[in-house]
Amino acid sequence: MRAKGDHAVRFVPMSGEIAHAKGTDGTSRAKRWLERTTRAKVPWVQPDPAAVRKLTFRKPNGSFSFDLGGVLHGGEFDKQEFLAEVKNYKDASDQPVLYREFIAKCYRAYSERPERCDHFMWITWAPFNATEWSKLDSCDKVKHCVRECWQFNFTSKEQADGAILDSGIVKEVADRIWLLVLSEKQIDHLSMSDEYLSVIAMHEVLAEAKK
Repeated sequence: MRAKGDHAVRFVPMSGEIAHAKGTDGTSRAKRWLERTTRAKVPWVQPDPAAVRKLTFRKPNGSFSFDLGGVLHGGEFDKQEFLAEVKNYKDASDQPVLYREFIAKCYRAYSERPERCDHFMWITWAPFNATEWSKLDSCDKVKHCVRECWQFNFTSKEQADGAILDSGIVKEVADRIWLLVLSEKQIDHLSMSDEYLSVIAMHEVLAEAKK
């Protein structure tokens, strides 16, 4: 609220600003949840300038980026990197379209920098495409998305339609996709507490010192 003469003027955020704030909150909460599993470290989060070069990849006419990224900790995926897209939505909304673009981005990123692409995570607060949920990480889905969202891998739709996709890359991308659905209660009440996290951190420091 700001005074202008004898009248009060209310500033209402534009819808784009609201969406941006909601998106930023979503990436922050996704980072919090991932790190509180104790199995992930998330040092790269948009829009932190230091994260840009880690999260940005080239496409034929420009570039694109993921929302956050980091390194998995412990178990069979220890020290493997992941890239993630975060959708802080209340319902399915336009996720089907954005998910198809995400898959095309994953194909491009793996084609460009496979050593950076151990895992691709789609993190959302609302499920979508429920009737084909089990097929969203299939090779057929990857091939369909790469051709449909051609701008991430080709210079034209005609080029995409006539291209022979690398079956090896298709399978690698499909195998690396994680579909994660979160909720506010899950993040707030089923995450590791700061007290327990500090105990685990101390244990890891002591274990490392003994090596």
